[in-house]
Amino acid sequence: MTLSDFMEAFSIAILCIVDENETIHTIHSQHNTIESKTLYEQIVIYGNPQSIIAQTEGQLLPRMIEQGSSQCTIMKKADFILCAFYDCFLSPMEKIQYAMKMNGELENVDISLE
Repeated sequence: MTLSDFMEAFSIAILCIVDENETIHTIHSQHNTIESKTLYEQIVIYGNPQSIIAQTEGQLLPRMIEQGSSQCTIMKKADFILCAFYDCFLSPMEKIQYAMKMNGELENVDISLE
């Protein structure tokens, strides 16, 4: 599965990938949108790679952060940390299940940044 396929399957509007060099790569969906970019801005634009990495150390993943209807699910695959930003209108339990499904599918995703 490509990154685009993964984003489409889970209605991800913005996907940020922190690589082993602590560089953030941002991919914007051509099909999915997000109501508010405030959460994305707080975590990625006004944050830094080290703070994203710190949110995964010693933590049970996936990690979910929400602000209004905007969600960020933080996941890890090999040396990559992924932050998926999307709108979600599910119940709290359904949000957890959705994030777990997304995280489980990550093992089938080819993370090629070229």
